[in-house]
Amino acid sequence: MASQEVTSKFRPPSAVNYPKGTDMELLVISGDPTNLYVLSSHRFSSESQAFRSGDLAVHLMKLTADPICMATCMVGAHQWMLTKDSLVHRLDIRTFLIAQPGFLYGVSLPCSSTDKETNKFQDILMRFTDYVDLVGKQSHGFSVTKRGIRTSGLERMVERAVRTSAVVKLVSRALLAGTLDPNRHLQLVFHKEERSNISSSCCYHLSMSTMKDLLSAMEAGNELMIHHPAVEGCWRLNQHGLMMLLKIMSLYTRVAVARNGDNFPAKKPKLDDIVEE
Repeated sequence: MASQEVTSKFRPPSAVNYPKGTDMELLVISGDPTNLYVLSSHRFSSESQAFRSGDLAVHLMKLTADPICMATCMVGAHQWMLTKDSLVHRLDIRTFLIAQPGFLYGVSLPCSSTDKETNKFQDILMRFTDYVDLVGKQSHGFSVTKRGIRTSGLERMVERAVRTSAVVKLVSRALLAGTLDPNRHLQLVFHKEERSNISSSCCYHLSMSTMKDLLSAMEAGNELMIHHPAVEGCWRLNQHGLMMLLKIMSLYTRVAVARNGDNFPAKKPKLDDIVEE
């Protein structure tokens, strides 16, 4: 009976089709919650207060007509990117440390998660991130403690994590809706051997440099500068793409302000109705 319950808990991938592509669910770990922590150091406690708790889900977005992909991970409704220029350390069987621009995530899978689920999550991280398995390596310098930790500037990091999730959701939705046009708004960073011949089976994934540029632009008051170098085999937003996404975020911000003021209810803009000036 127990083995049947474990088998039924591990769901096969499902996919949702959109105008410009497909959003595929690669993995869901449900039941007991996965805990997500926002960290300022490489030590965190299993007894610390989690930033978010809930089901863990991994999605892969792929465009139909262009070699563009985007892998994301969610705990509850909080979402972040999985990219090849993002370092991920596995600290023990169910604990992972994930680097993001300016902060770290700690991910603690539930004790009830099965070997099949944890191995699948590991396979996904190996495929989409700069993954390092540190399980059993005593000298790696990372630790999961039983005590709470004192951190500096954690509030600022939590704010950045919230902005990161909002931007990741917006980028994926804008691509699937066609608001972000790969031919105008994106830059493919080819491997040297692919510059003259892109295979139909190629799929370029989002670079973390895009997130760094977007967060920097938001925090600097929309001053658009592409500071960070792109990574081979990835895609990123170019200057037009950054401007377009900042315009979308500005429209959504106005709606949020209006809904909290005298103009409620304000109509949320549709992504496919937003055009460049």
